[in-house]
Amino acid sequence: MPAISWFFLAPYVIYAVLIAGHRFFPDFFAYTTTYPDLTVDIVALCFVLLGVYIAIISLALMATSIASERAAGTWDALAASVFSDHDLLLGFLVGRLGPVLAAFAAVGGTWVAARPHYAPLLQSVSPVTLTGAQIALLVLDLSFISLAIGAVAMAVSVYSRDAGRAVIVSLAASLVIALLCAVPWMIINRPPDGWAIIPLAAVVTVTGYATAVRGVRRSRMSAA
Repeated sequence: MPAISWFFLAPYVIYAVLIAGHRFFPDFFAYTTTYPDLTVDIVALCFVLLGVYIAIISLALMATSIASERAAGTWDALAASVFSDHDLLLGFLVGRLGPVLAAFAAVGGTWVAARPHYAPLLQSVSPVTLTGAQIALLVLDLSFISLAIGAVAMAVSVYSRDAGRAVIVSLAASLVIALLCAVPWMIINRPPDGWAIIPLAAVVTVTGYATAVRGVRRSRMSAA
C-alpha cells in the first residue's frame, strides 16, 4: 500500500523533526540536558506507533470484509458458490491483509538494513537503542499481532450484518484479548519477551479463523 510504503523514511523524518525542534524550540527539548540519564528512543516509539497503525488498518479491513458483502447483498452469492469455506476466508484474509503485511515487512527490512546509516545521525538527538535484530523482532511481533487482530475482526464480520458495528465489536474484542494475554506478565510484573508474543498471537489467529469458519458454515447451512 502506498501509505505504508513511505514508512521506510520514518527514521529520517524523525531526525529532521528533532533537529528542527532543537533549533527552533530548544526549551521544549531541554530534558536532554536537565535529565542526562533519561534516554528516550523516539525512533523505537515511532516504530511501535506505526505498528499500531498497521494493526488498526488490519482491524478496519477485516471487520468490514464479510459484513460489507452481506450489506451489499453479494454474500449470499458467495456463500452459494463452489468455493470452500477456507477458500472464501483465505481469499478475504490474503486479499485484504496480505498487501498490508507484505508492505510492512518490506519497510521493516529497510529499517534494519538502513540502521547503520540513520543510527549515527540520531545519536546526538535521540540515540537508537534497538539493534537490527531487535527491530526485526519488533516488526515480526507487530505483524503477528496485526494478523491476529485481522483474524478476530474477520470472525466478528462473519456474524455481523453492519460493517460499522463489526468494527466496534472487533475493537472491543481485540482490547479484551490483549488484556487477557497481558495478565501473565502483569502478575509477574515484567514486560513480555518479544518471542513470547508470537505464539500467543498465533493462538489468537487460529482461534479467530476457526470461529470464522464455523460462522461461514452456519451461514451456508441456513441459506441452503
